[in-house]
Formats: sequence, C-alpha cells, structure tokens
Amino acid sequence: MIVRGARAPDVPRVAELHVDRINEGFLATLGPAFLRRLYRRAVLSAHAFVLVAASRSATGGAPSGDDRVVGFVAGAHDLARFYRSFLLRDGLVAGAVAAPRL
Repeated sequence: MIVRGARAPDVPRVAELHVDRINEGFLATLGPAFLRRLYRRAVLSAHAFVLVAASRSATGGAPSGDDRVVGFVAGAHDLARFYRSFLLRDGLVAGAVAAPRL
C-alpha cells in the first residue's frame, strides 16, 4: 500500500469511493458526475489536494499505473479560492449534472 498524490486517471475511482463510502451529507446527494468534476478540479488546483491510498502492483514491486485506489482524502489550503476556481471553470457543467438531484 502506498499513499500518493492523486492523478487525473484516479478521479473516477475517487468519485466512486465517495459515492459508495460517504453516503451522507450534501456532496453525496449531487451524484457521481458532479463528484468527478469536483475531484478533477481538486487534483488540478493549486489550492486543494487529493491523496490516494493505492495497492501495490501484483509483483510487489514499485507502484504501477494500474495500482488500485482503495481510499482517499481531499482537502483545500484555501477553500474559498478552490470553490471560486471550481465555479468559474466547472460551475455550469457541474450545475447541469447536479440539477436533476437537487
């Protein structure tokens, strides 16, 4: 098991884990498409971070690109800046995908 910074290919799995494991609270009600956009922006943002726990490769050697993400933690250094960036860059699409659930 390793802990590393999340990369773009990890985002769908992070969103899936959120839907499956964090099923309470406002974000959980917005659905997987919204969460993929949110975590994608967090991975790309200078104001936020996503760390993942990933399984090691089947050979037990160095981590590979195929490692399975089994957990995550996300946060923001500056939550207001992160949400402002999210709204400016992803707000329209994120709102559209979340609208049916609101």
